[in-house]
Amino acid sequence: HHGRFVDLPTYCHAGDLVVVNDTRVFPARLLGHWSDTGGKVELLLLERQPAAASGATGEEHWTCLCGSGRRARPGLRATFGAGGLVAEITREPDEEGSIGVVLRGREATIGELIEQHGRTPLPPYIARPVDDPAERRDDGARYQTVYARETGAVAAPTAGLHFTPGVFDTLRRQEVAVATVTLHVGLG
Repeated sequence: HHGRFVDLPTYCHAGDLVVVNDTRVFPARLLGHWSDTGGKVELLLLERQPAAASGATGEEHWTCLCGSGRRARPGLRATFGAGGLVAEITREPDEEGSIGVVLRGREATIGELIEQHGRTPLPPYIARPVDDPAERRDDGARYQTVYARETGAVAAPTAGLHFTPGVFDTLRRQEVAVATVTLHVGLG
């Protein structure tokens, strides 16, 4: 049978359960420059690590991917947002290519600096100019599900992008229950 997603409620009945992933995409893509050479670098933040025992305030440890023309090695530093956010590599790439970094910031929390300087990591099939400010401004809202709540994903659970408030209203009127789980979409 061929149908459209908006027809989903016709397949559901009172007492059915629809489960959705309420993860929220954050601006995990940081574009900056190496501190020593000025060369371009891109970090894709994957997962915040628990605070290190010696971790200072104003710093966070992350696992991320690094895109650059040079080998990522411990000790290298990169700056983002005119130097307001600094990343220092703490661990060599693992078998998946991810590295460890410590992010340090000035004048704001690390989370605020990521929100301020990061970009929403869009999938490659969304083709448009990467530096279009008008488009970039709206990415954070458009590349989310309507039920996104818990920040932590670097990609949207794309099957959920088709849900609209109207579809949920119809499901509720039909007494179809909706439950949420949180599964942050990451590297895998």
